Amino acid sequence: MPATISIVHPSDDERRMLAECMAREAAPFAAYASADALFPTLAPGACGCVIAPSDLPAPGTLSLIRTLRARHPALRVVVLGRDADLATAVTFVRAGAVDYLVPPLSARRLQSVVRWTLAPSPNARPGDR
Repeated sequence: MPATISIVHPSDDERRMLAECMAREAAPFAAYASADALFPTLAPGACGCVIAPSDLPAPGTLSLIRTLRARHPALRVVVLGRDADLATAVTFVRAGAVDYLVPPLSARRLQSVVRWTLAPSPNARPGDR
């Protein structure tokens, strides 16, 4: 099954901006307004990357991460934070997010992190190549 990029964001403008950024990547992508809209589209064995803001409405970002870890362990979650609060970042990473990115966030940085999440070796960090 090919790796895919899933964007989950309640804001139409943010979803559009993230989609434009991901359109430059080789992997196919899709955008969803909520976690509830994403879940039914995921096939068994789905792999790739999910990009979501830290403040998703119910069921919420932490629930999204925990559900994906349980049902689709090959999907890696990148959380887009609103600020550089260390405690918040730690909470998301402990829940299973592979990265927590804070503003200002450049398209280049996001693309680098997404490429890393899609790479066969998940231990390599962005910039290691």
